[in-house]
Amino acid sequence: MRMTTKLAQLEIERTSERTKFGLAGAIKKGHLPYQACLGYKHENNGISYQKISNLFNKEKVLDKENWCDSTITTILQNEVYKGDFVHGKRTKNPIYYKDVVEPIISRELWEESQVQKKKNSRSYIRNLTYLFLQKLKCPHCNRIMGGKATKHINDEMEEYAEELYKI
Repeated sequence: MRMTTKLAQLEIERTSERTKFGLAGAIKKGHLPYQACLGYKHENNGISYQKISNLFNKEKVLDKENWCDSTITTILQNEVYKGDFVHGKRTKNPIYYKDVVEPIISRELWEESQVQKKKNSRSYIRNLTYLFLQKLKCPHCNRIMGGKATKHINDEMEEYAEELYKI
């Protein structure tokens, strides 16, 4: 029984090695193992991700009407557009393949977009205290809920608190 188990384990390991080897060879030849990435239309510089997604929705790019700014951000971060591919991005040891597909944009333009993205990002400093931050979960999707305040709501709450104090 032990011998049969050991042989089965060796066969599984051998199959895993062959699969990884075959996958690496396919990626190097330009055959990516995932669905093709969405293309994009570049008209001019300097508009926000939200404005790009609004424009895409208006023009029904790729017959879609549900573009959002996070999709645009994901597209701009994807190495495939410069011709490269990263296998296992979310793992500890991702494998980077260079020049595996024909690039849509030049490597230089992709690098410039990453620099510009960093310049455009705002560092967010929280100046209010939220008692329930990271403690409440949505009952429907089980995600952790965040906190948000606006000046308008705070003014109303301040007025309400003043009225309560008078009573």
